[in-house]
Amino acid sequence: AQKALFGKSVKLLPYVECSKPDGQSQTQICADKKITGYPTWEFADGSREGGELSFAKLAEKTGCVAPAQ
Repeated sequence: AQKALFGKSVKLLPYVECSKPDGQSQTQICADKKITGYPTWEFADGSREGGELSFAKLAEKTGCVAPAQ
């Protein structure tokens, strides 16, 4: 659902799929980073936020301007 908020711009996200096709395990990169929930947002300052985030929260964390809604 989070990706759907971005519409066509989703292709610009630095997205990494953590779930393997079997749905029972996750990719090694995500296991190494100890990601336990989806989505997990990782920011330039090294912080993380789990769960769906609003455009306002993403703007706050990244310094980008949130789109007018």
